[in-house]
Amino acid sequence: MSCSSKAPEDKPLARSASPLVEEWTATGTMAESRKYHAGVVLPTGKVLVMGGYNASGYLSSSTVYDPATGTWTAAAPMPAPRQVLTATLLSSGKVLVAGGENATGRMASTAVYDPATNTWASAGNLASGVARDSLTATLLPSGKVLVAGGGNTSGAKVNVDVYDPVAGTWSVGPNLGTARRNHTATLLATGQVLVVGGVVSASLATAEVYDPTSNAWAATGALATARYNHTATRLPSGKVLVVGGRGSGVG
Repeated sequence: MSCSSKAPEDKPLARSASPLVEEWTATGTMAESRKYHAGVVLPTGKVLVMGGYNASGYLSSSTVYDPATGTWTAAAPMPAPRQVLTATLLSSGKVLVAGGENATGRMASTAVYDPATNTWASAGNLASGVARDSLTATLLPSGKVLVAGGGNTSGAKVNVDVYDPVAGTWSVGPNLGTARRNHTATLLATGQVLVVGGVVSASLATAEVYDPTSNAWAATGALATARYNHTATRLPSGKVLVVGGRGSGVG
């Protein structure tokens, strides 16, 4: 009896009937153009976009995007126009905006939007009293909001303010180790906040970490390349990816 030496044939791998398509698709257009605005995803999955600037000037208008229909709907305007602001989704589902700039200059005022009633209300002024834009706002595990840095006509700031949404009050937090504006702030898996880069008279490579337990900042490893106006994204591994930005000084 003879034996065949022919190797068994490899079966072809099954191919998905619906391969992943990586592309961009146009969606609904906002009623007005804007830049230097802010946006936040609401608990409903809709996106609230507010403020900014266009040819008509500083904007107080807000608009809501519905991903289910691809359409935009006008929402109640903010109490005051502002650009280069922060927007933070609170644990309650409301949205806090802070700082920014309008025709009167930099701002220390803040406001809260309630999507349930489509209304805005004043949330008072930053406790430090320092008006500024290009700042960051981070929701802490406690539900409080940490507002850090920013700048105004006198330069970058070390100021930190903390908002308590339960009490509806602001308090002064511990100063940053380094004044900075146009930086990033990222909530880490530990509940700490990583602040990276920014600019004073030149771009910064330094980074520091806020610990809510000790209510203190500590320096951490510096970037290989100084930068501002970059992005910082926490990855599933817990590491933070910093991308792009500018590296030149400002006048």
